Amino acid sequence: MVFEDLIKINNMYQFSLASFIRLFNRSLETRPQAHNIQEKLKKLSNSLIKLCYSENGRSLFKADRLSYSLYFIRGVYPEMFQKDEWEFFTGTTVASSEASLQLPRWATPDRREIFAMYANTFGMMLNSIQIDNENLWGGFAQSDQAEVEFPDQIANKISPFQKLILVQVFRPDRLESAMQQFVKEAFGGQVIQPTPFSLPRLYESESRSNEPIMFIISPGSDPSEELAQFAEQSIGRAAYHELAMGGGQNDIAIETIKEAAQKGEWVCLKNLHLVTPWLSILEKEFKMLNPDKRFRLWLTSEPHVKFPSILLQSSLKITYETPPGMRNNLQRTFQYIVPQSVSNNDPNRM
Repeated sequence: MVFEDLIKINNMYQFSLASFIRLFNRSLETRPQAHNIQEKLKKLSNSLIKLCYSENGRSLFKADRLSYSLYFIRGVYPEMFQKDEWEFFTGTTVASSEASLQLPRWATPDRREIFAMYANTFGMMLNSIQIDNENLWGGFAQSDQAEVEFPDQIANKISPFQKLILVQVFRPDRLESAMQQFVKEAFGGQVIQPTPFSLPRLYESESRSNEPIMFIISPGSDPSEELAQFAEQSIGRAAYHELAMGGGQNDIAIETIKEAAQKGEWVCLKNLHLVTPWLSILEKEFKMLNPDKRFRLWLTSEPHVKFPSILLQSSLKITYETPPGMRNNLQRTFQYIVPQSVSNNDPNRM
């Protein structure tokens, strides 16, 4: 259910049961040490949760990862959310915006409507958190870090998600930071990041010959040059075939894939969003292959609402966005062009 909801964010965010089972098996390989079966199961459960979060998180664009984090936490830790809280936060609740209580004096006038909705939805809470006490809430109203500076008398009375809702209602300028704080608290104070992008790890440890590797790209980003450099280093430039789709290359692409699968070579099909009606044929032809274990099919596509679900779910997906800043771009480029013969201890190595 957690990952099924992601399609609401972007059609490309579709995952299969098979991919979850692989992550489940990987979590079992961690073999945690424990004094009893209950402790071991808890550790395995935590390992699976973190693995699913980090692995599937890399399949999403950076702009969507915070929303994904909240959906994920709601799915795996439902006890952190009480009645109507998620619906209020996401704007799907049916609540009147007519004021039943006066807006607290310490709040800014533009918060009047959402406060009315809050009061009509969670009226039972208002007395317990002393929302009208300006001396109590004045610091929160003025703080540059309101998400972590709740009144001491209140902080222990409300849940982490209730704190997030209060920031949404009164301090929307701090909402993004508050969401990040909530995610951190949900994971026990840990900051868990999506698995970093690494072509060597993708090829050697994660991908298989019978599973396409799909780069979901943003306009202006293109992993093909980086992939070509890695291919030259790994299998040789002659064993790497790249085709830009959208110009009548469909039949050539199928033949190239068949030949490469027999020889154990690599194929990269670029810009599949330009040929979505043809992708069902690609998926069927790919399923019929009996490829050499060295074979890899690399795909790139911008998001497209008509991209077929079967190909999305059967692929190992990675989002590819241009790293911000010259330094990050250079670091990613040099990762594949620094000669392997250079010693790790060489002081001149970049």
